[in-house]
Amino acid sequence: MISCYPSSIILLEGDLGTGKTTLAQGFIQTASGEETQVTSPTYLLCNTYPCNLLEEDDNKEKSADEDKEMRDPLLIHHMDLYRLSGTPQELSPLNLPHVFRRHASLIEWPQRLGVMHPESYLTVHLNMKDNEISGEDDQPREIRLEAHGEEWEKRIQTIIPYMDDWIRQGEDS
Repeated sequence: MISCYPSSIILLEGDLGTGKTTLAQGFIQTASGEETQVTSPTYLLCNTYPCNLLEEDDNKEKSADEDKEMRDPLLIHHMDLYRLSGTPQELSPLNLPHVFRRHASLIEWPQRLGVMHPESYLTVHLNMKDNEISGEDDQPREIRLEAHGEEWEKRIQTIIPYMDDWIRQGEDS
């Protein structure tokens, strides 16, 4: 299971209709621990939600400022950057340095982050699978997880056993 902690950044990549928002909705509802109504942030760019699945790293030493920040409520920032081109001026209202440092983030259309791209993150690639099933809701998806940074490399190893029944690792993994 993926728990939340400050600086958890999950980038959701895929074409329109592959399920990025649906995946974000399920994650947020699970992480908030309540019947939270999760809406698409397409027009607002960012919606925030409380996170109650806090993962604590007891081995990490914290400065006084970091300790104070950890006591602030952890939020999940669900962003949809589809309408942006990725210029720093467009991204500025999202206050990404602050969000990336102090909160968890789920970001749709992350290729529009431009120079604000984080260093450590998990990319979830979503693709529609070709098959004979008719009806858009029945279309199966292929999900590929890609860890970037040492922390996510460690975390992804703890996620994989929980996905045994529905994940197929590629030959390159």
